[in-house]
Amino acid sequence: MIRPDGFEWVSGKFCIAKQRDGETTFKQYIYDGRREYLVPLNKDFRQVEMETSGMSSDGSST
Repeated sequence: MIRPDGFEWVSGKFCIAKQRDGETTFKQYIYDGRREYLVPLNKDFRQVEMETSGMSSDGSST
């Protein structure tokens, strides 16, 4: 994970996520109390569970 100093994971925050292939995407971080997800803004795409997605965070947007 690449996180700026002071960055905290808070459910509902938006982030730039980097995929295994190096491409970046804008997602919303969701924590449901058990699992962490990255949810796309475009509902045509599926949400991905963080520990199995192969994505990392490059930063956040408020």
